[in-house]
Amino acid sequence: MVALGAGELTMNNKQVLTAGVEDDFILDDFFPYQVRIFYSEVSQCVRKVYGQRYGLSVSEWRVLAVMGSSDALTASDVCQLSSIDKVEACRAIQRLQSRHFIDGKSDHRDRRRRILQLTVTGQAVFQDLAGKVKELEKQLLNNLDIEDQNKLRHLMLQVRLNAQAINRAQPVELEE
Repeated sequence: MVALGAGELTMNNKQVLTAGVEDDFILDDFFPYQVRIFYSEVSQCVRKVYGQRYGLSVSEWRVLAVMGSSDALTASDVCQLSSIDKVEACRAIQRLQSRHFIDGKSDHRDRRRRILQLTVTGQAVFQDLAGKVKELEKQLLNNLDIEDQNKLRHLMLQVRLNAQAINRAQPVELEE
């Protein structure tokens, strides 16, 4: 464990001087760190499902999941809905097209845009995985009653909205 307190950093029984640290900082208690650990553990469980079954990457799964929930999307739509950056989304789309999970057609209104849809094979893969990840979701939430599950989802939404508001705001100037 790393603990910062009153001007010093203790790491592996070594003391390092730090400037201006006034309050204790315990990484294990830091909310963003807890979220990262939570995300990592849950994501690893989900990754086992789509990775072992179909050899999909995280980005490929996200694209497939977004596409499976929509009739037709552009690559820009996929980026926005999946929270994947443009380059990684395009690579995932290309890999899914090479596996015949996604098909693209030119948009008749704008020939520069391609409309993407799941193929019959892609739909079958998505349906198979959707059932498996829904079962996994039940396992992850197994010891929470419905009230706790709803509260958890509500709290997660509140924190996400707070983060979005902070991200939209002007940069925060920290005191030195």
